[in-house]
Amino acid sequence: DLLYIKAPVLDVANDAAPSNYLQALLVELGTLLRNQKEFSSAIEVFKVAAEVTKRAFGADSVVLLDVLNSLAYVYYSWDVKAHIEECLAVLKDITEVSQTIYGPDTPEVGIPLNNAGSLYMRAGKLGDSVRHLEQAYKVFKRSGSPKDDPNFASCRRNLGIVRNKIRMSAIVGIQSWVRRRINRNRNRKAAQQRELEALQGEEWQKRDDVLNDEAHEWNVLDAGHHPLNNKEEDHHLRTNAMSLRATDE
Repeated sequence: DLLYIKAPVLDVANDAAPSNYLQALLVELGTLLRNQKEFSSAIEVFKVAAEVTKRAFGADSVVLLDVLNSLAYVYYSWDVKAHIEECLAVLKDITEVSQTIYGPDTPEVGIPLNNAGSLYMRAGKLGDSVRHLEQAYKVFKRSGSPKDDPNFASCRRNLGIVRNKIRMSAIVGIQSWVRRRINRNRNRKAAQQRELEALQGEEWQKRDDVLNDEAHEWNVLDAGHHPLNNKEEDHHLRTNAMSLRATDE
């Protein structure tokens, strides 16, 4: 079982002097663990392999690049969303070592930049993604990579995707802003309408109160007039009757 082999191999790696054999043994063990989907153990082995490689071959060696690429691939194969920060850190180391070995404008530098841009895009960090992808595109362009180069083609495709995502995000943001403005204006108009209705209601209530007061005054006058009016009407009726008889006579 590889898991039983791992512990003594790591003990030897930590205590023994670095050597080509030990470095190769660690890389082989890490690869076998990765193939068996023992990702956590594979990462542990490749990290030790990277340290042994630095001591055996130096910090700027092609052999170290191979180990770092294997480590990044384990993170990617395991659960890139859960380990995206660790994977991005390894890709940064790969980019720096590649720049030292091959120079800044070489495909070997463009590849990890493109991979980092792709990971940032998956994480939803579109600004970081487009920055790395544009940098990778410039590196491939200056290196003279042909357009049909698979890595250059992947970079262009990723760059197109992330730019489209940024445009769509901007459109969604504008639409959301417009909807908020419309809702704000609608709410303001509704509030103004409610305020107007309240004012109209108060005005109509005042008018009703005035009309009620006037009606009350008329009722009071009528009520005070009726007793007197009865006596006066009897007197006038008798007077008119006498006048009519006198006229007839």
